[in-house]
Amino acid sequence: MTATHDLQPVGRFSYEDHSIDARPGRWRRELRPVLRGYVGRALADDVLLAASEFVSNGIEHGGGVTRLRIVGAGGSVSVEVEDRLPVMVPRDAPRPERGRGLSIAEAVADAWGWYETTNGKVVWARFDRREPVTSTESHGRRAG
Repeated sequence: MTATHDLQPVGRFSYEDHSIDARPGRWRRELRPVLRGYVGRALADDVLLAASEFVSNGIEHGGGVTRLRIVGAGGSVSVEVEDRLPVMVPRDAPRPERGRGLSIAEAVADAWGWYETTNGKVVWARFDRREPVTSTESHGRRAG
């Protein structure tokens, strides 16, 4: 059972996890109330959707996810997912049931991209806060 929390707006936050493959879904439960306090419900859902797509792609195509980092600062949220593959898998024509993750992330993020690292690559997205979050907007939300 999930408790109801009175979420207050958050000024800045940082979340990092290096064990995503071992704990699927935990990071979403932990981040949902924080993100809602920082950017509101709609944008928080977009951030979690893009992060979920990046994590799924990293697990399925990138040899596993080695790091998830989500930071909220200065009115924006950045998502970084690092996997073990140093290149992007080609974006072939999506099948009806699969293959649309990057297109979804591209549609909800203000910017996204990727870069190679010494151990693989990081796929990132940035979300700019569209409206100020007030404490009345986030009160009474269910976390989780």
